[in-house]
Amino acid sequence: MRNPVVPNMPRHSPSASRDKDIAVLVIDPSPLGRSCTLAVLDHAVGLRARGTGDIAGTPDGEKPDLLLFQGFKAGPANASRAAQLTDAAIRWPDAAMIVMADGNETDEVLDSLRHGARGFLTSDVGLDLLVEAIHVVRRDLIVYPSHILQVVRDALGESSSPRTGKGDIDHRRFHGLTPRQQDVLRLLALGLSNKLIARQLLISESTVKVHIRAIMEQAGARNRTQIIAHFLGQNSLPAKVEMPS
Repeated sequence: MRNPVVPNMPRHSPSASRDKDIAVLVIDPSPLGRSCTLAVLDHAVGLRARGTGDIAGTPDGEKPDLLLFQGFKAGPANASRAAQLTDAAIRWPDAAMIVMADGNETDEVLDSLRHGARGFLTSDVGLDLLVEAIHVVRRDLIVYPSHILQVVRDALGESSSPRTGKGDIDHRRFHGLTPRQQDVLRLLALGLSNKLIARQLLISESTVKVHIRAIMEQAGARNRTQIIAHFLGQNSLPAKVEMPS
């Protein structure tokens, strides 16, 4: 992780006050990188962190609320990260996962999301933003680079696609969704919270939750992150999206 300097973190913040003792497990094959991140998290309100080089060596009694994967380089290590993400999702199904990597190529971000990550950050992200991302992801929201938004929009049909018509949803996985459930799915894929979806569609949050449960059943997903991963995997995506200048 770059710039391993412990910031002057605020000891009280609105985001921190709403979360208590989020148990973070940092997975980094580099002892130095792992130690730097743990030093940062130790200074953050509402977090308690432990570190490991590989989840296989984590004690059976460990119950993290969030897993932070970092230090995996391009190449074969990506396969290792994907395998660990998969294993972690099985071992701790209720835990959120964030990937922090040196680059943010579209394929790398999407691969992380497809394997269950709810967040993707670059390794040069500000340390205060890392802490804030942990709190945000624990609220069942998703964090990813802004250029991925265009990929989601393309998948939603805002641009033409050879596999789906403009504005259409691929029904091979999402068959049987009602028009309202399709509306919820589109907004869900853009990362909106239940409250914002309800506000956008002029319905109650409880109704949004009912629709999301129905979408999960249709897609065979366990959470909203998997819904988005399935959605992206079923739509035509550009090979690469250029970063805005």
